[in-house]
Amino acid sequence: MYRRALAREQVAVNPTIGLEIPAARGRRDRIAAPCEGAALIEALPEADRAVWATAMYAGLRRGELRGLRWSDIDLDGGLIRVERGWDDSDGEIEAKTRAGRRSVPILSRLRRELVAHKLRTGRDGDALVFGTTSSVPFEPSTVRRRALAAWGSDGGETRRREPIGLHEARHTFASLLIAAGVNAKALSTYMGHASVTITYDRYGHLCRATRRRLPASPTPISSEWRPCPRPASSGASWRPSAEAAGAAYSDRSVPAAARQE
Repeated sequence: MYRRALAREQVAVNPTIGLEIPAARGRRDRIAAPCEGAALIEALPEADRAVWATAMYAGLRRGELRGLRWSDIDLDGGLIRVERGWDDSDGEIEAKTRAGRRSVPILSRLRRELVAHKLRTGRDGDALVFGTTSSVPFEPSTVRRRALAAWGSDGGETRRREPIGLHEARHTFASLLIAAGVNAKALSTYMGHASVTITYDRYGHLCRATRRRLPASPTPISSEWRPCPRPASSGASWRPSAEAAGAAYSDRSVPAAARQE
């Protein structure tokens, strides 16, 4: 916030420089298992599946999802180019950092959802992918309210599923890459982190746990999900493993150079 205000000469100095924030000690964000994530998306209304799939299978932030345009998506090349976001006050904004401008591979499960969404909306070019209209972004609270209803978390009669947020879906994407053996540098790039240090701070515990279980040849990535062997317990957080990744998917959407060495 202050960095943007400083660039616009709205303030003279950035008072947050050098500020040390204590590490969070609270509960970690929820991470969905691969099969659970697929089930959550399939339970959604068709019009909402693509936005949740893009958060879960491409790791875009909420603002990036709101600002994504069809001109940013190369379905033939299998890439999403993240160029901008959407701010409640300022509207469309450029990516906050150089690292925020990035290309993310499109996994097969996500591609199917994007193709279906494009056919359903009839939008193309500079139209917003997930907007309420081609020029008005979606309201996160509305999207979440519909998701909670679909997952039975609003007190209705629908079968209840453990809910997840858009930001938690982004964490799920990171955990899937880690489970498939993607190295920290590539993970940092796909997540849009300014440095690999941020990646280690947020996901180091998952990297360390997975590295101990990685086979000699890391599992390829995809999202051809198989059914869960057992229902996930309420409130439990999935821990990624190479075995779980292998049981879940087999795709070559992520370059081999991104694998663990």
